[in-house]
Amino acid sequence: MFVRVKKIGPYEYLYLVENTREGGRHVQRIVKALGRRDQMENSDLLDGLIASAARHSRRSIVLSRFYRGELAELHRRSIGPNLVFGRLWEATGCREVLQRHLRERHFGFDAERAIYLTVLHRLMVSAPTATPPPGARPSRFLVQRP
Repeated sequence: MFVRVKKIGPYEYLYLVENTREGGRHVQRIVKALGRRDQMENSDLLDGLIASAARHSRRSIVLSRFYRGELAELHRRSIGPNLVFGRLWEATGCREVLQRHLRERHFGFDAERAIYLTVLHRLMVSAPTATPPPGARPSRFLVQRP
C-alpha cells in the first residue's frame, strides 16, 4: 500500500492505494480517500496516521526510539583490513620510511596516506589486474587470469 496524490481541479487529494492483480493485470485500487492534501498537512492527521502505522513496524520503532534519544548509546570497534594492515604498516616502518623520503617533496596532500590507501586498496581487490611483462618469470604469488 502507498499514498497517491491526485489533482482534481485546483486541489490535490491523498488516497491510500493498493496494487492488486485482476485478470492477469495489475490495477490500483483505492482503499480510502484521505482528503485534501493541504488540509491533511495542516491538521497533522497524516502524521498521526503514520505514527500509528509505524508502531507496527520494527524498523520504524527502532528509528523512532533512536530519534527520541531512548536507545542506549552504542559503541563500535573497527576490526578489519584497515586495522590489521595499519598495524603492519606501522610495525614494518613503512610510514616512517615514506615520510622521510617524501618530506622534501612538499606535496599539497599527505602522500604517505595516499600511498597507504593505494596499497590497502590493491590488497583488498579480489585478484590482481597487473600481468608480468613478456619474458618475465611468473611468480608463485601472482594469480594469473585465464
